[in-house]
Amino acid sequence: MRVEVVRKKIEEEIEGIYRLDTMRTLETKRSQPKILSLVDDGDGSFPENDVSLTLPIYMKDFYDVCILGISHGLFCFYGYMKGMRMAVFWNPSIKKSVDIVVPDEIRTVVGFGVCPRTSDPKLVSIPDNLWQVEVFTLSSEAWRSITTNSSLKQIRSITWNQVAIDGCIYWHAHDLDFVNGRRVYQDVILSFDLTSEEFITIKLPDCV
Repeated sequence: MRVEVVRKKIEEEIEGIYRLDTMRTLETKRSQPKILSLVDDGDGSFPENDVSLTLPIYMKDFYDVCILGISHGLFCFYGYMKGMRMAVFWNPSIKKSVDIVVPDEIRTVVGFGVCPRTSDPKLVSIPDNLWQVEVFTLSSEAWRSITTNSSLKQIRSITWNQVAIDGCIYWHAHDLDFVNGRRVYQDVILSFDLTSEEFITIKLPDCV
């Protein structure tokens, strides 16, 4: 069963949790965990044995929750709890999770991935004004600001959908350019290197 199938099953589990009306019903559902087989997708991240994909119990308090990303066998959930933006790193193999408070900026895009050099899970928070990008590392358990390079200066919008591949997080974005004196918005791929913590933009062909 490939990663996207596992992702769909977990999304169904999340939807099921929030349809429940009482704690008693919730506990009954959680006492019957779904068993799925996580098969290695080529990077050795996922175990081949059967594991329980029962979600962390405190996620019952989350709302507007989604799967932000999957990297090196870790899932990252994003949502709200008690009025705060929260992210959760979850390792289904060892049934451990860590919750992180995300900076509360308007229209912030958040990305998730694992640094291939240090195996350190990271979050990157990109505010709408792009002025103060922050990075969270699990090893430090803290957010810190980073200096952004020129690749981020022309970006005008970033989609929430992301993918983490080969040590980088990728988003579909739009940047501003000038053609014959006119402002033109172009489709680009924005990447964030999880090791160097630098942004790069890749322009897409006009035919895409």
